[in-house]
Amino acid sequence: MLIAQIFAEDVENTVNIEGEEFELEDDNKYEREKAQISEKIRSSIEKKIARKIALREVAKKRQFDRKTSKIHRKLKKINTQIEGLQKRLHIYSKTRKSLKIKRTKLISQKKAAILKIKKLRTSMQAKITKMEMKAMRKGKKINVTKKRALQLIQKNQARKIVREFTIKENRIKRQLKQLESKKSIMRRKIVHLQGIAKYLRAKLANVLKQKQEYAKKIQNKRIQLVKKAMRHAKVFAMLNQVEKHIKHVEERLAVLVDERKRGKLSTQREYLMKKQKMIKKRIEVLKRRKAERKARKVEINKMKQQMKEYNKKYHAEKKIKKAALRSAKRQVSYLKRQYKKAERAYNGARSLVKREKKAIALKGARLAFFQAKSSVYNLKKDIRDMKNISIQKVHAILRGLLKLKIIDANMRITEHKLSIKEYEVYKKKVVGRIHQLKKYGRRLDLCPANQRLLRKRLSINYRRLKHVARKISHSMKAIRVHQLRIGMMHKKLRMIAIKEYKHMKAMVRSLKASVKELKNTIRVAKFKKACAGVITRKRMNYIIKNAKNEIQSLKVEINDFRMKIKLVDEAIAEEKRQRLMVTKIDYHRAKAALHEAKHGIRVISRKIQKNKELATSSTEPWKRRQYLGRNGKLTMKLVKLESMRKKLARKVDMLKVKYNKLYQAEISEFLAYKTKWEVRKSKVIAELNKLAKQDTKITRKLRKGICEIKKCRILFSRKYNYLQAHKLQIVLYKINKKLEKIHSEYVRRSEARSFRIIKKRFNKQKKAYIKNEHLLKHVRHQLTRLEKKIAVAEQRLPFLADNEKVIARGVVAALEKIKRNVQKKINVLENQRTIIMKKYLALNKEYLIQLKKRMESDKKRKGELIAKRPETLRAALYELIPHKQQRAERKLNRLDKEVESLEKRSLEDAHRMKEAIRTRKFLQEAVKPKVVCTGGIINCRYCHSLGRIIKTSLRNREEDRIILERLHHRCNKELPENQARCIDVAMRLTEAAVKVFDPVKFKVASACKKIGVCGI
Repeated sequence: MLIAQIFAEDVENTVNIEGEEFELEDDNKYEREKAQISEKIRSSIEKKIARKIALREVAKKRQFDRKTSKIHRKLKKINTQIEGLQKRLHIYSKTRKSLKIKRTKLISQKKAAILKIKKLRTSMQAKITKMEMKAMRKGKKINVTKKRALQLIQKNQARKIVREFTIKENRIKRQLKQLESKKSIMRRKIVHLQGIAKYLRAKLANVLKQKQEYAKKIQNKRIQLVKKAMRHAKVFAMLNQVEKHIKHVEERLAVLVDERKRGKLSTQREYLMKKQKMIKKRIEVLKRRKAERKARKVEINKMKQQMKEYNKKYHAEKKIKKAALRSAKRQVSYLKRQYKKAERAYNGARSLVKREKKAIALKGARLAFFQAKSSVYNLKKDIRDMKNISIQKVHAILRGLLKLKIIDANMRITEHKLSIKEYEVYKKKVVGRIHQLKKYGRRLDLCPANQRLLRKRLSINYRRLKHVARKISHSMKAIRVHQLRIGMMHKKLRMIAIKEYKHMKAMVRSLKASVKELKNTIRVAKFKKACAGVITRKRMNYIIKNAKNEIQSLKVEINDFRMKIKLVDEAIAEEKRQRLMVTKIDYHRAKAALHEAKHGIRVISRKIQKNKELATSSTEPWKRRQYLGRNGKLTMKLVKLESMRKKLARKVDMLKVKYNKLYQAEISEFLAYKTKWEVRKSKVIAELNKLAKQDTKITRKLRKGICEIKKCRILFSRKYNYLQAHKLQIVLYKINKKLEKIHSEYVRRSEARSFRIIKKRFNKQKKAYIKNEHLLKHVRHQLTRLEKKIAVAEQRLPFLADNEKVIARGVVAALEKIKRNVQKKINVLENQRTIIMKKYLALNKEYLIQLKKRMESDKKRKGELIAKRPETLRAALYELIPHKQQRAERKLNRLDKEVESLEKRSLEDAHRMKEAIRTRKFLQEAVKPKVVCTGGIINCRYCHSLGRIIKTSLRNREEDRIILERLHHRCNKELPENQARCIDVAMRLTEAAVKVFDPVKFKVASACKKIGVCGI
């Protein structure tokens, strides 16, 4: 028996057991052989990849070597420094020791000198006493001047000796102190250098570790690249083998004559041709992908090279500019000295001729000095502009580079996805093949040879399945890696944007500081100009003019940066709004889905319960099985829905937290914005108060008698204060306008919030009312069904036998009991309905007030926007400056969108208003008290219930006896004290019914009014 030929590629492996075999010595050679790659090709691939990686590897190794050598040099230098410092420390300690010995010797010498002074003092005293004794013997007076002179000599001698020792001691003390401070400095330096050495050793270890890791990484990359290249080479080898096989088959076909063998060979050739086509297609794809990747890599390398060249050029230019700035600063300091010298010479000149000469020299020196200063300022400005331009250009290049990398990663992801699709298709084929082979393996008429062949084919297909699974997992991993790469690159793009934004903010701050300094310079110059001579005035005018020009140019730069910052802020605000809106929509959708899932669970649970009841009540086994089978399917659905509900519940909780977080962030941001402007206002008011206090002080000073120059200066300061106050008042007016807008926005938000809350409460009450109505309807339906059942039972009652009547009355009594319970439930629900309607009515009133307010505010806002529109449209159409035109266009778009949304909301609100008014009217009518019966409520109730019985009897054309028996039975149900009243009403009502005797014309309500039991 032949095994069935399942797939085309199994044809060549089929075995003919019965008939003659298809064989030649090399027929199966190509089938047994695998696609082999020769050692020559393998070695060439490895060499090629080694050459490819070698340059990068060598460059990186050199980089690591440079780093390690640099660290080694630094460590060597630090060690030599530490050794030198330790030697110096040793020298200092030796010197300190010698100084201490010197100091002890000096102290001992000082003590000896003090003893000597004491001896001299005693000898001097002895000499003075001797003089006194001699004078007394001679009867003469003591020579006081001589005595004092001797005492003074003695004192001077003692002081001189002590001073000499004190100076020497103090000198040694100072030297010791200096040595101690030097030693402490040395110790600190040693500790600092040891710390640096420790850090460098750690850095060196880290660099060596990085070097090892890079070597491992390069090795792994080399292995991966070799594997990849071998895979690609294997495809080419397979193509070569298939072509050889085709050639061999064609040669065999040219020789063979047997039709059967020719048929097999032609089938084999068709299969091989198909395989060749597929491999060629695969090779084309590989070549195309390789070319695309190479092109993308070239683009990326070009961008990198461009960035490298630009950085090199920028740093060179920056170096030149900084050198020029240093020389310009030196020039400024030199010219300043010259200018001051010339000014002193001019002020010192006495004669008119000399003064004129000195004035010319002073003018030249001043001009040179100011020119040098302006050149310094221009150079600084050039460096600043260069920095800004370089940041922008570098960021633009980086952005382009990252975008190219993102495109490359996305292309690789698409490639892997396509590969996965192909693998999945092949996997399906293999799985189908395995399934079919297993199916054939279950046949009982297979011989052992065919069984062996089946097992072989199965093992081959299982290997193929494993190979495909490996390929799919590899592609999935690669996709994850590329997605992570894309995420990292997007993060880098965000970081670039943040850096640009921070740089712009920093530039605005620095430029504002420069403007502030220049304004201060102008103020000082004006102050000097106010009370000075002609030359000073000219000089100050020149300074003021230059400062004003600089301020003008700086303001232009500040405005440019502000515009860019504003655009970024607007984009961020728009993104935040979009995120909030999307989160809100997602949250509500998830909530609705959760509600649907819960409803589905409830419905399925009820169905399961119903099926269980039906299964238990059913006596037939097949029906029971049917119900239980249904329950099994429903249980599977329930489990799925339950898992979905849990997921949705988690999602809802997560989205709720996210939405609340974003909403709170938005509110806090708005409040922070409001507080910022309030703080600004308070600062401006504080400044104005300060200026007012200064003005009072100035007026006090002016009342006193002061010199002209001082008076001039005070008057100038007062004038300047007035100007400042005027500017601050303008600023305060603008801040107040801004705060008015913010306050109106705050009021609008609070109104919207209160409207949302009242709307929520209103909708909640509305839902409660609808639920109550549905429940009441259901219970009333139950009551009508019960009444019908009771009526049917009572209709049968007169026609039954006595023993059956007892059972029937028991049934009626049970139904009556259920009816009473249902009526009680109806009463409770009606009371609840009344309470809900009253609450609903109150909330409706509040809701209408809030809705009216919102409609009025919307109308007002719409009018304001429509009034603004022509001006904005004019700016958008006729503005010549591009960025201003773009801004006007964006403003116009926002305005149109807002007007459109307000119009839409006004229509919706008008519809809501109509609905609310209609609901209010209905509720007012519903809450009103009902009809009051003149004959008493009890009689009216009896009349209506008895009237329904009479009407039913008339419709059924019953005899008078049976009608009276029914009415008597109904009245017997009442309390004994009310039975007479019930029978009286029944008799009066029967009289009215007899006159009509037509169930269609007999109206219960009008009959009750006619007999005077009910009425308005």
